[in-house]
Amino acid sequence: MARRLPLSKFHISKRLQWARNHTSHGDKWMAILFSDERKLNLDGPDGNIKYWHDLRKQPGSFFSRQNGGGSVMVWATFSFNGQVGLALLDGRQNSPKYIETLENHLMPFAENIGERNWQYQHDDAPIHISNATKNYLNSKNVTVLEWPPISPDLNPIENVWALCLGRQNDEKRNNIKALRSFQILTLLYLLVKMIVIVEFPSVIDVLFTHVLESMAPDILKRHDIPF
Repeated sequence: MARRLPLSKFHISKRLQWARNHTSHGDKWMAILFSDERKLNLDGPDGNIKYWHDLRKQPGSFFSRQNGGGSVMVWATFSFNGQVGLALLDGRQNSPKYIETLENHLMPFAENIGERNWQYQHDDAPIHISNATKNYLNSKNVTVLEWPPISPDLNPIENVWALCLGRQNDEKRNNIKALRSFQILTLLYLLVKMIVIVEFPSVIDVLFTHVLESMAPDILKRHDIPF
């Protein structure tokens, strides 16, 4: 059974209005820095325990470490041209920690990509829309892209996470120390870069350019809205 976000009529209306407002966004997408946080589990992605089972044989078993084995939080951002920024996050995230991530990682990244009129995208997670976070972004003159409520699925970075989590699950780490090491951070960075440069043309042609250029039509199509 497919999982769906608990969207009310209000949420659906906001999503549709957002899609209509951005149907002709065009080259403006090139100035957007999309971002998201993701938890990486030692035992693989949450809920990724499905498999095909031959009913004539004994069912398989899924093994996990005691207490889940632990996890690591990663923050990432990317631009239209494939530039990628990554950071490992410590502990449970709150507004002060998120602001620290923005200060130490987003701002230097935005400066390095050389785009003057860039906008920042994040969803409506509480730490993203808190007054403290808004005040910080305002103090840095950062323009935040309007984003509909309860709509993390509209973020094209979800395609990147899907591939990263699949790769991470193929080669599980033995402990949190290994997962958190600088080598793993470098691996994640190279992995995302490889997805952009190597796999984009042949494996997932809706990852960056195609996703962004067709974002609004895709959103409208979900709700059977002609465009």
